Amino acid sequence: MKSFCRLIKKYNPLRKSLYVELFVAILISGLIAILIDIFSIAIAFAVEDSSWYDRNFIQPVLEEKAASLQDYVLDNNLSSADLKSIKIWYKSNSDRKIGLYIEAVDQQEIIYENNFSNIISDLEYYISYESEDVDRSIKEFTVNFTDGTSNVYMISNSAVSYFKTFNFIIGWASFLSFILIFVLIIRRKIKYIKRITDAIRVLENDNLDYEIPEEGSDEITSVAKSLNHMRTTLSKQIESEKKAIQANNSLVTALSHDLRTPLTTQLGYLEILKEQHYTSEEERQEYLDKAIENGKQIKILSDRLFEYFLAFDRNTESLQQREIVDALELFMQLITEHTMYLEEMGFQFLLDEPEEQFFVEVNPEDCMRIFNNIFSNIEKYADKNETVIIRIHHTENQCEIMISNRIDRKPKKNESAKVGLESLRALMTRQGGQFKVERNNISFRTVLTFPVKEDHKV
Repeated sequence: MKSFCRLIKKYNPLRKSLYVELFVAILISGLIAILIDIFSIAIAFAVEDSSWYDRNFIQPVLEEKAASLQDYVLDNNLSSADLKSIKIWYKSNSDRKIGLYIEAVDQQEIIYENNFSNIISDLEYYISYESEDVDRSIKEFTVNFTDGTSNVYMISNSAVSYFKTFNFIIGWASFLSFILIFVLIIRRKIKYIKRITDAIRVLENDNLDYEIPEEGSDEITSVAKSLNHMRTTLSKQIESEKKAIQANNSLVTALSHDLRTPLTTQLGYLEILKEQHYTSEEERQEYLDKAIENGKQIKILSDRLFEYFLAFDRNTESLQQREIVDALELFMQLITEHTMYLEEMGFQFLLDEPEEQFFVEVNPEDCMRIFNNIFSNIEKYADKNETVIIRIHHTENQCEIMISNRIDRKPKKNESAKVGLESLRALMTRQGGQFKVERNNISFRTVLTFPVKEDHKV
């Protein structure tokens, strides 16, 4: 089921990917660049195909060339047979940008042709000219030679040059448009990455309350969410450590007060015995018993203090010593050892024991300390006249041990300053479990929760 949920999450259609966004950005930029190219070429064809282009660019140039040829013929007194002179004029005036052919005076044959067919081929190849387009591009003029008047036909390749230049410009314009549009689309992500980077710099300055912005649903967003999770986790750990330090300080203060009282009293009794300020042997024995009793109180408090610091020891050795054990066997052994001892002292127990075998991963020595602490509290604070109830219940995921007792109404000194409960909570956390206390004026209930190793087999 978990694998299926992970698979659904992985292929969630609503979840974007940087690869998808990059592909979409390239696709949109490419389509816009292509549309710009197509639109520009369409405009170029429309301009070239219009009479305005012919009237303002083609016709004036060819008329100028025809007039130049006529002047050259008149200045040099040429006849239609002076083809070498005509060739000289063509080389110095056409620059291979016009095509020229001249008919004989009698119009029976072509007496001169240069570059005319080549330009027609270029127009047909580069601009896909049809025959009517070619005919429209050819301009007819007359030139007066000494031997008569000849028809002169000229055609310009300026349309080809125009299209080559225009295509070059449009190619670069399309490429730059692609780059510009792509950058504009990706810019939002770049700004988002910059905001995340700025937020990380804020976190580096120990401001863990600053939240990293979460936008979208791609991999960058996942990084932002992970950083926020790490930030909140670290913040909680720091806050937990602060509370632990405060709790430790409070406990040390309480313990120092609890230790100081019996220790001061004991020193007082010992001083009386040393100075022999007593009137009889019975009074001496009474002071001696009280000194011993205060010594026992000091020992109990020091043992509790040792237990507390052992439970909160950050050494990983205890974690490494955890092992998978038969939970029913371990728990029943620890419970039986303590109930047998307390039953001899007059306590009564009702044990609800499960029948099915199950397993837990714990440190057995820590478990022994946990049960020692619980039953030690029962011995001190429970009412012997009421039955102590112990229930062990487990599911596939966890085991719950509930121990409930009535509180003895006779007032007793709080010898532990709640050190025992804090130790239990720390020891249970080290087992990966939980510790809970439910208390009122009448009863006291302890609940221990251990995770069950459901996949373990004997």
